[in-house]
Amino acid sequence: MRAGSVDVTVVAVRQGKSVEGMNAFDRSVRHRIAEGLATGSSVHLELGGGEEVYSVTPVLSWSRDNGEPIVDDVEIEDVVFEE
Repeated sequence: MRAGSVDVTVVAVRQGKSVEGMNAFDRSVRHRIAEGLATGSSVHLELGGGEEVYSVTPVLSWSRDNGEPIVDDVEIEDVVFEE
């Protein structure tokens, strides 16, 4: 972490998922995530098993695994701190 930047490696993207399906989402969930991000919603970046939580604006890159949408890359575009 440094002024103006947080650099992390994202290892899992989840929404109420087990570790087994951590980066896989069905189409309706993908649609909800895409719509939320497109309208400016932030998400939570958790570090240390949830001990540190930050609101961030990510850029997600999607691909498919057995026809199902999966997140294969995440870039943190902005960290949102309350003023």
